[in-house]
Amino acid sequence: MYPTRFWENGFLRLVDFELDRSEPFTAFLFFRKDSRKAADLLMEEFRSKDGRMTEKEMGDFVRTLTSGERGFRFSKQNFYNKVLGTFFRGFGFIAKVPTYDAPRRRSILAYRVVTQPVLQRKPIKPSFLYLANETGKWWNDIMFPEDKS
Repeated sequence: MYPTRFWENGFLRLVDFELDRSEPFTAFLFFRKDSRKAADLLMEEFRSKDGRMTEKEMGDFVRTLTSGERGFRFSKQNFYNKVLGTFFRGFGFIAKVPTYDAPRRRSILAYRVVTQPVLQRKPIKPSFLYLANETGKWWNDIMFPEDKS
């Protein structure tokens, strides 16, 4: 049916099952440069706000992207669908959780950075579990640098 087996045609050389940490984390997730820039800015914004942003703060951040205040223009629809969707729905790096808002004295929904589970023993490679474990460790190293043990 197939002329050559998939492991003989060079496909596995393209997937070496190692994450290149010399590249930015967002280069692993996004192919377009503007999406990478928006994702980098989002990660920086989360780091500056201790890993938590309310919906209003997220809306203000998106407005700065659409207006071009951050050095480039990025549409609201692209941000919510592509960038936040990848972090939120695609990989689970960001979650929307109820948090207590002291000034309002009520519970509100806020975006929060999620710590990824990392296995104590490295899984064998090549495997999907190995890549998922390494990606989770890389995310934790970037977003939670003070949690180094």
